[in-house]
Amino acid sequence: MTQADSVHSTPRTDSPLQSPTDDPIFALIGKFELLLAEYYERRRDWGPRLAQAHAETDALFGEEYGAPDRESFFSEACTRFDVQEASDRLQAVTEEMKPLARTIVALPTTSMEVLRAKALVTFWEISPLSADDTKYHFGDEYPFQLLFSAVAEFCGLEHKIISTGYTLPELPDPFSPLDEDDEEEA
Repeated sequence: MTQADSVHSTPRTDSPLQSPTDDPIFALIGKFELLLAEYYERRRDWGPRLAQAHAETDALFGEEYGAPDRESFFSEACTRFDVQEASDRLQAVTEEMKPLARTIVALPTTSMEVLRAKALVTFWEISPLSADDTKYHFGDEYPFQLLFSAVAEFCGLEHKIISTGYTLPELPDPFSPLDEDDEEEA
């Protein structure tokens, strides 16, 4: 059986990556995938709560963002809907995912499993931006640059890319704190 045959005959599953070995890379990828499912579950809990607090505030105050008592009403609505608690739970899983995502991004893309893991990081990176969004966010080029670079590496296209005379931009670390220059540009 050729490598291509084995790739095409591998059954697809919707469960987290399983490996018969105790390979730490498989464990890392499996942990990230489980956390990704937890992230989206917590996001589904947080989003409607925050959206409801905004909806009630907007219904009472309209578009007058400087209206007296608007901020205190919104704060009270957030308390009623446990927005902060849901936000804290979402933030906790996000913080747990960041170092795993950073490690996955740094892995050489030498297998379908690593390529899939990088696609999972991209799936996380394009999550909807705000509480009431219902669509994935495609406005940031980083996730697609990450995925394209991983596919190019996995498919052995580095030499073709180099032969064009062009280079891929360096991938930024989206999890590092902003430095002073970045803050000025933001």
